[in-house]
This record gives sequence, structure tokens and C-alpha cells, in this order.
Amino acid sequence: MGLFGWLLKRFDRQSKILFKNTSWILGSTAFRSVMSFLKSIVVARGLGVEFYGIYIFISNFVLTVQDFFDMNIDAGIIRFGAVYRSNNRMDKLISLIKISVLSIIVSSLISILLIVILVNFFYDKYVPQHGLEMYIILFAIADLSSFFDPLGKSLLRLYYKFKINSIIQSLSSLLELIVVSITIIIFKADLKAFFISLIIARLLTAAAYIGGMWWELKDEFRPHLNAKINLIKDQYREIFIFMTGNAMTRTLITLINRGDALLLGTLAGPASLAFYNLSKRLANMFMVVADPFAQGIYPQISYLLAEKKFKELKLMLIKLTRSTALPLALSIPVVFFIHEWFISLFYGAEYIGAARPFMYLYVASILATVFFWNQSFMLGTGNIKARFTFIFISALIGFFISYLLIPDYKDVGMAIGNLILRTLQFSSMAIFSFHFLNKKLNRSAPDG
Repeated sequence: MGLFGWLLKRFDRQSKILFKNTSWILGSTAFRSVMSFLKSIVVARGLGVEFYGIYIFISNFVLTVQDFFDMNIDAGIIRFGAVYRSNNRMDKLISLIKISVLSIIVSSLISILLIVILVNFFYDKYVPQHGLEMYIILFAIADLSSFFDPLGKSLLRLYYKFKINSIIQSLSSLLELIVVSITIIIFKADLKAFFISLIIARLLTAAAYIGGMWWELKDEFRPHLNAKINLIKDQYREIFIFMTGNAMTRTLITLINRGDALLLGTLAGPASLAFYNLSKRLANMFMVVADPFAQGIYPQISYLLAEKKFKELKLMLIKLTRSTALPLALSIPVVFFIHEWFISLFYGAEYIGAARPFMYLYVASILATVFFWNQSFMLGTGNIKARFTFIFISALIGFFISYLLIPDYKDVGMAIGNLILRTLQFSSMAIFSFHFLNKKLNRSAPDG
């Protein structure tokens, strides 16, 4: 209690509210992080360096293509759905859901067609393993169910069902670990069997999200299922602009997170990609607190901005940044001395090459954790264009540097480019955010 009490004193009132509001999300994220870590050990050891690298390249290829067509409907459902719910217009909420489902179906069909074309044209050139073409396409079809996950998640969040949402996410990650582990134990390093297990796990997870949402909200939705889709036709343009604008930025972020794997796999091969992905996965494990707090802080930032509480908001952001920066900075020398031992212990001596890019990626993950509030702040202030610009320019510079370094330094070169990218992205957005707040404070100073 002494340490916990000390930590609480470091935070202001708004920071404590944030922690309370994200407790269920934080618990779920921590559990899923552990499951992901255990799954990475099973998969890396079971497949071996070469096959593990091939799996990473294929999965990132499929997910990257699909990200171009994922509408990321959750933000739109929460924003417009909250208005419909507060106005007791459940029929309009059902219309919004129907529009979202229709957009998902159309975009998913287009993405599958594109993946089929790309696999037929480029498979032999970039995948050094014959006979996986059909499994890639089936994996892509199964993964399209993830387009519907935001529908279930956003509706549960809209009705403040954080508990059930977190439980579903946790059970889904546990189920995926079990299915993959059983497959590895029985079939060993068999990529075909492994992709079948991923397909099964993906379909079961999607069923859990949609089934859980319907079970919780069926009494709310059932009386309005016949609502016509054109009930909100006067808002079609507004909804489309908001969803596509948000989707473009989120797609860019996802492309950055996966594009590094495609670039490295193309230029350096499966082994370097295996080392890089493993080190990145381990480095990002320390970001377990960033995502739930980023989800929780967005409505809080929006509220403080709406109330013009700029001083309180600035104080919260400064204290959050300082409180996370200090312990994470102190962890760097500790992690430096143990990371090789840690990788060898859990993943085996064949993955010791992953220790080379790890420290660069660990520092990059620290930056993402310290400035977890950056993107939520930009979204809350409505500076979507500036947010997109900062991310795009940072990615352009980071990937260009990586492209120059990979031929000589392989996975280490990609890690250096990733660190430069993160440094530019978070520093530019942090400077912009505090400049924005300072301008607001200066304007309000004469009045009080």
C-alpha cells in the first residue's frame, strides 16, 4: 500500500479518474499480453526461425492489404450512436449498424479479390515455400471476420459494457493460444496445419465478439430490427466523412506497424524478419499500459476541452508524461543487461539474433508508452489533418532510412529506422499539443 499510495500522490484528480475508468481494459490487456507472449514462444520454437519468418511475412501481407479496406467503424458508431441513444432513437442506431455492416461486406469482398490477384502474381517471388497459396487466401477470408470485431466492441463500449468486452477479449486470446499450441504439438513445423489453426481461432474469436454483443444487447435491439437503412440518409455525408477520415489515419498507423515487416522480409529474407519481429514483440510487451489508457483518455480529453479546462488538461498530461518517463528510463540499463539471457531462455539459442535490434525497439516502445495520449489529444481537438501529416512524414523519413540501412544491417537497420520514426512522430505531436494548450491558456488569461 505504501508504494501504491506514493504512486497515487504523483497523479492529479483527472489522472486518477483515467486510471479508474480503464481498470477493466488494463486487466484484459495485461492478460492478453501474457497470452501473446506464451503464444510467441510456442510458435517461434515450434516453427523454427525460417518458417516463423515466412509466417510473419504472410500474415503481415494479408493484414496490410486488408487494412486498406477496413473502415474502422467503431469510432463512428460510438460518436453517432451516443447521440441516437441519448435522443432515444434506437431505430437510427440500428440503421447506423446496418450501414456499417453493408460497408464491411463490400470492402471485404474487394480486399479478398485483391489478395487473390496479388498471391497469383507475387507468391513465387517473395514466399520461399511452395503450396501455401490456398491457405493464404483461406486465412485472408477468415481474417475478414475481424472487420466485424469493432462492431461488437464499439456497441459494448457504447453501453458501458467494459466488463463483458474485456472478458470476451481475454477468453478469445486464451482460446487462440490453446488452438495454436495443440496444432504445434501434434503437427510440429507444418505451416499448412498451422494456418488452419489460425483460421479456426479467428472464426471462433469473431463469433465470440458478435455473440457476446448480441447476448448483452438483444433486448435493446430486437424491437427495432426492422428499422429502415434510410432513416439517417440526411447524415450519410457527415458519417462518411468522419469514418473515412478516421479510417485513413488509423490505416496509416497500422501500415506503419506492419509495413516494417514487409519491407524487411522483402529485402533481407525470413530469418532477419523472424529476429526483428520477435524483438519487436518483446519490446512492445512493455507497452501493456499504453493502449487501455489511450482508449480511456480520449473521452476524458474531449470533456476537458469542451469545458475549456485547459490548465487542468495540461497539468494532467504533464504529470502522466513525467510519471511514466522516469521509471521507463530507469529500466533501460536493467533491460540492456538481461535481454540476451531472456531471449535465449524462453525462445532458444537459435533466436539470439533477435537481441541485436531489441534495444532500439525497446526505446521506441518507451516513447510510444510515455506519449500514449498524443493521438487521442489530436483526435479530441479535431486536428485530424495535422495528426495524419505528422504520422505520414515521420513514416516517410523512418522507412527511407530503413531502406538505406537494411542491405548492410538487416534487422538492426530496420530497428534504427523504427526508432527514428517513433522519435519524430511523438516529439512533433507532443510539441504541437502543448503549443495548442499554451495558446488556449494565453487567450483565456485576461478573463481569469
